[in-house]
Amino acid sequence: MSLPISVIVPVYNAGKHFNVLLDSILAQTFTQFELILVLDCPTDGSDKVAKAYAQKDKRIVIVENEQNLHIGYSRNKGLQLAKGNYIAFADHDDYVQPTWLETLYNKALETNADVVVSDIENREVRMPEAKKADYYSFPQVKGETLRQGMLQAMLCSRHSVANSACFDNANSVWNQLYKKELLDKNGIQFTDNKLVSYEDALFNIPVFLHTQRVAYVPEALYVHITHQNNEFSNYAYKCEEKLTAYLLVLQGYIEAFNLPPAYMGQAVMRKYFVCLFNEYKHKGVVATISLLFILRNHPFKAAVKVYRKTKPTLSVAKKIFLFWLS
Repeated sequence: MSLPISVIVPVYNAGKHFNVLLDSILAQTFTQFELILVLDCPTDGSDKVAKAYAQKDKRIVIVENEQNLHIGYSRNKGLQLAKGNYIAFADHDDYVQPTWLETLYNKALETNADVVVSDIENREVRMPEAKKADYYSFPQVKGETLRQGMLQAMLCSRHSVANSACFDNANSVWNQLYKKELLDKNGIQFTDNKLVSYEDALFNIPVFLHTQRVAYVPEALYVHITHQNNEFSNYAYKCEEKLTAYLLVLQGYIEAFNLPPAYMGQAVMRKYFVCLFNEYKHKGVVATISLLFILRNHPFKAAVKVYRKTKPTLSVAKKIFLFWLS
């Protein structure tokens, strides 16, 4: 029997944040949902917490991975089992507002949308300092203007901008509600983020390519917690191998849908620029210089040259880097 919504949460070593997330989801004003907890071989007791909650609330479905699959493939396991007409995602160390599901679902029914987008609040936890909150929102536009703006931002790998209302904030999946029929019909799943980074963007791009029905709720219903254990903060997430793998998948979409090559050039420049600073931060000057010469031989030369011909407005450092890449 189908349900209105399935909420999918991969669980690894969630720590003290996990109870906060579970309590916030189970306290939703909208109650007709299942909560699929995909236990990705946690070692900190998060599995015991999940099972204890499941004994008390029948809406919780427990899935146990035989081996550590990471967040992308764990979400896919949840998608395979989901009974909901709509899908929502949450990370194990975040939390949601009480009206998260109700607001998104009502908007989906009202507009017949395949995707409903909301704002995000980000709280950065730096122990023992106080929490710092940032707000990510979108322009107050509708329909195709919203879809095209978000899609282009993701294709060009633009980075989110805190405390702004711009399309560049379109990278995450937690602030969105997806019609499962759209995902199933187009075979949309997550990549293996043991091999490829920015799995959220690579999920959202085909979603926004295959639909014209996108709606927006200008309210922060999801709260993302940033801390030192986030995967995004790890060296491997922004290393050359994973970013090149990301760009190869992106290139496939751009070519398949006959999209402007300059989009690809922008993405290459931005992702490799991030990669360079990641190398410097974690490995120092010598490794960074070595990486510069590796990046010079990247496989996306044609797209970068097309982008360079558009004479983009860039900082001096990025102009030099773009010249180096081309």
